[in-house]
Amino acid sequence: MPDQTVLEVGADKHYQTINAAIQAANALGGNADIRVDAGTYVNDGGYLWDGIDNVTIEGVDGMAVIVDPAFNAGGKAAIVTGGQNIVLRNLDISGVTVPDANGAAVRYDRGTLLLDHVHFHGNQNGLLGAPDLAGSITIQNS
Repeated sequence: MPDQTVLEVGADKHYQTINAAIQAANALGGNADIRVDAGTYVNDGGYLWDGIDNVTIEGVDGMAVIVDPAFNAGGKAAIVTGGQNIVLRNLDISGVTVPDANGAAVRYDRGTLLLDHVHFHGNQNGLLGAPDLAGSITIQNS
């Protein structure tokens, strides 16, 4: 795996929102470690475009809490994934709703996804997944 570019999110970091860091990871074509300062992020999340691989989004020094009453990536979820080697760690996601009542904390489109120390609550759905015979979802410590 190529070297990971570190993208830091927080009040005093280069990226103040998770969405901005996810957009930067998309522009890089993946290979990014998005480190989110512990705290609460409202209306913040994003869509890792299909084929964007090797991305980790993780809360550091505690949980990154995503409260998502108005924002949803692609009308689907707080975070949508579609690549290989996607890791979500130390995240708490709540409040995701969409007009068709199918909003999820995380939407898995394809690839490989690891959820580690994540907490989903108060969403229309926790984790929604599309069929991918070659893909996998691993959930641990959650």
